[in-house]
Amino acid sequence: MPIAVRTRRPRRMAYACGVAAAGILLVAMAAPRLCAGVAVLSADPVLRQVLDRQPVSDLELERLAESRREALSWHAVGRTGTDLGLALLLRAERKPVLLIDRDLDPVREAIVDGLARAPAAPHAWLRLATVERAIAGDTAKVARLVEMSILTGPGEREILFPRLLLGLPALRRDEGRLHELLLVELDWAWRADRSRTVDAVWATGTEEVLQSLLRQRHPQDVGLLERMLALQGSASAIPASPKKHHSL
Repeated sequence: MPIAVRTRRPRRMAYACGVAAAGILLVAMAAPRLCAGVAVLSADPVLRQVLDRQPVSDLELERLAESRREALSWHAVGRTGTDLGLALLLRAERKPVLLIDRDLDPVREAIVDGLARAPAAPHAWLRLATVERAIAGDTAKVARLVEMSILTGPGEREILFPRLLLGLPALRRDEGRLHELLLVELDWAWRADRSRTVDAVWATGTEEVLQSLLRQRHPQDVGLLERMLALQGSASAIPASPKKHHSL
């Protein structure tokens, strides 16, 4: 009987050690995610202000960027990378002089890294298109990025018109999938806000695209569009104050 007791204790000890080791391993695996989560939460109020288009200071933008950098150093998540790209882009837009390698390359790198991990992010694809246009002005590349933005989030009201401003110039030469996607977006835009839609086609020189679309799908609106374009032409003769561009 005493022999049986002695052989049972080492087994219990081994079992306890195994459980303890497994617990330590689980804690070690969870620690990076926990630290990343804490870093993200520390600046989430600033991100909410940005997304709600509320004013934020340069210091707050820096805090947002640093929180995302710290979170990425612990645990890389796609949304964290695209949030970092947004913070860097907004900070860059405030500078009187932009340097590509100093200001825009880090934005592109952060967004590309985030999209590689989580590609279903229409806002991030649009931000990347904005950055690529500023860096190289490559219309074909910008068009592909706008296409990805539409495919991952068609009909997104918040970015519908910024997307049209970037994508409509491609209609002059693109007859493929992007052409059809943009026509659907343009149709939605006309039904959502006719004034902003006219502003978009006027700014991109694609009035005839909207005219053709309305003749096919909304013929009763063709006369209204012609009157709005005539007013737009009259208004363009009056110098207008620059409009604030949003990168969200």
